[in-house]
Order: sequence, then structure tokens, then C-alpha cells
Amino acid sequence: MLHSRICILGLVLLLATIGCSHSTAPPSADEWAKIRAADIAQVSVEWTTPVRLEASDSNWEDSLFVTPDGNTILFMYYPAEDLLADVLKGGPFADDIDIYRSDSPFATKALDTRYYFPEDLFSAAGQMIADNGDAFYHSNRQGGQDGRLDDDLYRNQEFLAFNTEKNERNPHYCVATDELWFDENDQDLYVLKNAAANNFAGCRS
Repeated sequence: MLHSRICILGLVLLLATIGCSHSTAPPSADEWAKIRAADIAQVSVEWTTPVRLEASDSNWEDSLFVTPDGNTILFMYYPAEDLLADVLKGGPFADDIDIYRSDSPFATKALDTRYYFPEDLFSAAGQMIADNGDAFYHSNRQGGQDGRLDDDLYRNQEFLAFNTEKNERNPHYCVATDELWFDENDQDLYVLKNAAANNFAGCRS
């Protein structure tokens, strides 16, 4: 009986794996509208009711980073009408995605030009400011030079040496331990130890 149950469970898992292996079409514009309308924030009892910041508008803001003093937020922003609509139609994109900043009381926002070039094609996201003031983020800026459009990690305007042809994204750097954490293709998490000590050219693990 136990053997039969194991065989049945194995068959179910196999069918589930086969079913998940087929690609599906992205939601239509109407389907996206329903998904977004149903995406209502759930508030924990320990939290207050969310307040929409005046810096927000109908366009896309994402990847929020709050500075330790709480006075500035950094986020990626797509200044055209609808990023998903442009993705669904396969482009052309009306603009690129860049990092914007908003200072308390977060009523306005502006393009942050301190650490990267706000030029067409380049898209920057996943930004964070380390305790020593260095800004880390990922960008496809290198695609304008080597023909690749993969995301690479930068510190301020410096292309970090350990980047590969895969997408390195969402950096988080700890000054105290000299560790740079990041993900690859939004799937695997890595850490670069003794990062600054080795000029960000070490081996990730």
C-alpha cells in the first residue's frame, strides 16, 4: 500500500512538472487591469494604514529604498504611461527606466543623476546607499558598449569587475563585513566576500 501511494505521488509530481514546463501567454491589458484592481494592500495590526505619497502618480514606481535617516526615498520610475502595456505590445518603449529620488515630505520627485548616466536605452534599478555613502545599483548601461543587454552591478559610476554575461541584480552591500549580496537572474542569491578589499573582483559564493 505504501509503495502504491509513493508511485501515485510520483505520478502527480511528474504531471505537475510537465504542466508547469509549458510557457503561457502574458495577461491581456484587461486582465492586468483586474489583477491590479484586486491587489489590495493587507495591513498588519502592528502597522498603521498606508498613506499614498504625493510623489506617486499613475506611472510605474518600484524598488523603493529608504535612506537610514528616513528623509529620502530612491526608486525606479518609468515616466511613460504604462510599462506593462509597452511590454505587452513588445515595444518600442516610450522611455527608459531610471532612478528617481524624493525628499521628505515626499510630495515631489526628480531624476537622480548622481551615480549613473540618464541616457536613452540605459535602465537602472535596485539601488541602495551603503553606510559609507556609496551607491550600488544594477543597470544595462554596459549594453551600449559591449552589445549585451544584461544587467550588471555598479558602485557609483564604477562597473564592478566580477560581472558576468548573466543578470546580476538587486545589490546590498554591508560595510561592516565587506560583503556584497546580490541575485542572479532573479533566481539565485550570491555573496561576494571581501568585496571592496579585492576591488570587487573576487569570487562569489
